Amino acid sequence: MNSKWQYPEEMDHFTFNKEHQKKVLDEIDQMSKVKSRKPKRIFPLIVAFAGVFLIVNVLFFQEDIQRVLAKIPYISQFIEQEEDRSERMGHMLIEIDNLLDEKNVKTPNWDYQLNRVNKVFTIEVKGWAGKDDGIKEPILQIMENNGFSDYKLSIKPFQENKGDAPIKDESIEQYIRESEALKESLTKHLKEENFELMFPVTIQINPTQGVYIKAIVPKTETRLDLLEKIMKEEGQQYGENPQIVISQVEKKAREQEVRWEETGAVHQIARAMMESDSYPVTGFSYSFHPYPLQMIIKTSLNHKDEDAQNIADEIRSEIKLYIETGKGTEPIRGDEYEVRILGKDKKEIE
Repeated sequence: MNSKWQYPEEMDHFTFNKEHQKKVLDEIDQMSKVKSRKPKRIFPLIVAFAGVFLIVNVLFFQEDIQRVLAKIPYISQFIEQEEDRSERMGHMLIEIDNLLDEKNVKTPNWDYQLNRVNKVFTIEVKGWAGKDDGIKEPILQIMENNGFSDYKLSIKPFQENKGDAPIKDESIEQYIRESEALKESLTKHLKEENFELMFPVTIQINPTQGVYIKAIVPKTETRLDLLEKIMKEEGQQYGENPQIVISQVEKKAREQEVRWEETGAVHQIARAMMESDSYPVTGFSYSFHPYPLQMIIKTSLNHKDEDAQNIADEIRSEIKLYIETGKGTEPIRGDEYEVRILGKDKKEIE
């Protein structure tokens, strides 16, 4: 089992409606409440004592403080900037939505796309024919007010999505119901036999492939014949010759995968590396299986260059610093992991 994630070129693509506007407003309101909380008043004596204590510490440990301050954790800083960008983006979308509402030139759901690679903000507006009808300049001003002046604005006619309407097909609905029923009965049966599933069982039932069943259990599981027998018995209720697939993974690898998914750390590292102007990162992938987690970072570096080793070491240091000090990374701080950095020739920079 390999888990891979590639940073997408199109970061934001969304259809904005009044329900989304309310949600954004609520989230911004919550952010504002957190930021506006004022610290409790403390007695002047405590303040004075704290000041003296700080001065003493600065005098005695000046070198340590300088060392800490000299190293700003890039990934943690990136995450904070992303949170700020999301808040500004929310304000901008609401202001644009209100503007379009006032001009009466939009459908109930207008669409936007934010391309963070090419720095283009695209919106689709009803009736837009390429002429300035009084909305382009106000939108540019809104973008500038919210810190998106470095993005180009592209306005296009709103495209009704004809493919959203569900096609009613009784046979497809039947296969879906059968898949869900088989998944429920098989999972229950396996639990009764004390099988530990590393992932939920995978069930696919369709007219071309028939019945497909996949189960993933720990490498320590030895009752594979019994497992296959149960899967066949359950599957034969929906097809004569069900296709059975059994995989085994290290339990500690799956447990590590769950921890990292809960913190979102690997995705934060990937986004920070891919968006960095300081590091020549061109690609990012990762795998939890086999243990331990392996992160593969592709770069435009030539592994023969003198600076390649220093840049690779700095990337590893940034990842280590984020894992050891980042907000919310406590559950993964003791985990083993490997960072492989490849040059443009796909050779690893040791």
